Amino acid sequence: MQIDPALLHDMHEQPQPRSTDALIAQLAARQHGVVGRRQLEALGLGRGAIDWRIRQGRLHRVLRGVYAVGHRALTQHGRWMAAVLAAGPDAVLSHHSAGALWGIRPTSRTRIDITTPRTLHATRTLHPHCAVLRHDERTTHQGIPVTTPARTLLDLAAALDRRRLERAITEAERLHRTSPTTIQDLGHDHRGTTNLKTLLLNARSTTRSELRPSSSPSSTRMASRNPRRTSSSREPKSTPPGASTDSSSSSTATPTTAPETRSKRTGGETGS
Repeated sequence: MQIDPALLHDMHEQPQPRSTDALIAQLAARQHGVVGRRQLEALGLGRGAIDWRIRQGRLHRVLRGVYAVGHRALTQHGRWMAAVLAAGPDAVLSHHSAGALWGIRPTSRTRIDITTPRTLHATRTLHPHCAVLRHDERTTHQGIPVTTPARTLLDLAAALDRRRLERAITEAERLHRTSPTTIQDLGHDHRGTTNLKTLLLNARSTTRSELRPSSSPSSTRMASRNPRRTSSSREPKSTPPGASTDSSSSSTATPTTAPETRSKRTGGETGS
């Protein structure tokens, strides 16, 4: 008996063993419910097997080359992950979207910011930025490739005024968002903005893992919780008979910072 050619076509497009679908489900669970076509091909699925799953409602197209697994309902994290997958290899979430993921600045923007070394055209969903990031400017947070907090703040500095930028820095500090490099390190290597440079003038960062780029209200509060020892806060030492009491002969060269700290406590925390 001759087999209908249409039936043969359908047989060739039947899914591979159930273990493949289990792998797809596991991958989607790690990526907030989405998978990329390249990832499916890496699992051994051909074009026919992918298309068959689309027709069966197992895969739902979200963006070009990106699919939601099992259903179309995605969280914000799922949409962010889909944007990164759609932008291709080496793409990361960045700018306003990265600020929202880190929790340092919310955003109501509908387009998702991504940074990639390739030049991409903007769409209704994606707002691409072309840049080659260093390894210490990118990381993964909650399973999503993203710019580090320091790099995120540097990118936001080009779009925010000083007040909003300082709020973002304060929130990053409050949440202890750390980076392999400080904002100062990145600022020397990249073209900065006036707002960021101004905030960096009184930087308090002392290690490569801290985010304390300015004498912001948050920095003042941190100073009050962990005060530095200064010449004005040390216990006075007894002066030997005949020794000079001139302040210029003091053994320490560290200038007192107490008056500045007091002035910031009284007037620097009124802004919001």
